[in-house]
Amino acid sequence: LHRVDRRQRQMCIRDRMLYLGLGAIVFVPIFKTITHLPPYVGMMLSLAVVATFAEIYSNSKFSIITRSCH
Repeated sequence: LHRVDRRQRQMCIRDRMLYLGLGAIVFVPIFKTITHLPPYVGMMLSLAVVATFAEIYSNSKFSIITRSCH
């Protein structure tokens, strides 16, 4: 039961991230038209929003571990 709930939550988050990313792509020309700034400014803003939500939804911890190869 716990595994099903976790899988369902992951699918929900995956769908949200997909729609957020697609919305960010559609947002760029709208942002450009309204602000008259170059498109890369809108892309950087969109990337920042998507990355922020990805960090919020992410439940994994990243660590850099150096390993010696023998």
